[in-house]
Amino acid sequence: MFGLVEPETGVQSSGVSTQYDSRIAALESRLDELLIQYTDQHPDVVKTRGLIEHLRSERNDLLGKMSQVAKDTGSYNSFGGLNQNPVYQQLKLNVARIESEIASTKVRVDNFQASVNELQDKINLVPVIEAEFQALNRDYGIKKSRYEELLNRRESAQLSRKAEATTDDVQFRVIDPPLLPSKPSGPPRLLLYTLVLFVGFGAGLALAFIISQLNAVVFSTRQITEQFNIPVLGAVSHFDAPRMQRAHKRNVMIFTVTSSMLVMAYIAIMVLELSYGYTPFELIGRFI
Repeated sequence: MFGLVEPETGVQSSGVSTQYDSRIAALESRLDELLIQYTDQHPDVVKTRGLIEHLRSERNDLLGKMSQVAKDTGSYNSFGGLNQNPVYQQLKLNVARIESEIASTKVRVDNFQASVNELQDKINLVPVIEAEFQALNRDYGIKKSRYEELLNRRESAQLSRKAEATTDDVQFRVIDPPLLPSKPSGPPRLLLYTLVLFVGFGAGLALAFIISQLNAVVFSTRQITEQFNIPVLGAVSHFDAPRMQRAHKRNVMIFTVTSSMLVMAYIAIMVLELSYGYTPFELIGRFI
């Protein structure tokens, strides 16, 4: 890199303008804006300060080289001033153009390097992002399938409600139809019938025995002798013995008939229960 600088005699270095002045001023303004938002350790602040220092160093080198060229050619004394020297002006223009191109190229290089660094940092994030993306897709697929299932169930429920709303207000739905058992669950009627039969006969016999004991009757002379220890000299028959015999036979006949009817009724009830499962009253009720 080379440049032209005014000589120390006659012209101060601060009075010479270079192509770096405007860029340095712009960067300093940018630095002030960054310092308002960030601290001194922020990467943008550090980078901007480094660029300002670099441009200032380049500017100082340019001014030094311009001063050296002016001393070597003696243009300052010949033309009465450095700024009026044609050679100096031409060199200054060339140097300004080249320095501008160099600075622009360096800025582009820095920008490209920053982009490369940023892309390298992002390379490490690609596997993590891909893993998160796959997890999100998997969760999305599961949730989507569940959502579609719930949506179908909601549509079915809405259709059912609409169908029910179109019918009458009072609806009867048979959830479990009633069933009529073929045989009663209880009580055990066959056993009850048998118990009733035997209890009836037993009750009749017990009643007859109790009556006979309460109203004791002597039927023979032997019974008198055994019971009362009294000698019996003779016995007189009843004057109406035939009528009493007929009454006795009638009573025996009535007892036989009633007992037979009771047994026949028991048999008929048992047959109906075993054959049809009905009692006589239920069977009569079905035909009435």
